[in-house]
Amino acid sequence: MEKTHIVPKIYGYVVCLVAVIVTLVALGNIVNAIFDRANPTSVSDYRYNLQSHDVSSFAAYKADYQSNLNSAENKTATTVVLSDDQLRTNYEAARTSQIDAVKLGTVKTITVFSILLVVAVGLFASHWIWLRKFEK
Repeated sequence: MEKTHIVPKIYGYVVCLVAVIVTLVALGNIVNAIFDRANPTSVSDYRYNLQSHDVSSFAAYKADYQSNLNSAENKTATTVVLSDDQLRTNYEAARTSQIDAVKLGTVKTITVFSILLVVAVGLFASHWIWLRKFEK
């Protein structure tokens, strides 16, 4: 009578399934981070703790600033209207800050998910080879 080894087989296949799922999630996050890194001024994502200002262009930043000035919340408060030069300085600072935050965030994301990817591929390969021994 042949031994069935059902429990080790279930364990091996479950590990392989989880490794495939982790691989797909890691690849998706790596691709997202690559796209974010390619155009850091257009990112408006919670992952990088960005400010709410649109820094994709100076015109967009200025429009955002002016809409904030005209909002109902600022009508009651005393607001300071900035000149274009002052606004340009603030824009450059906000833009630089966002680019730095996105660069750091994408490096972190790519590093973490690359490590997960390597571990998942290693687990899958080792368990798949181990499962093949039961087939013999």
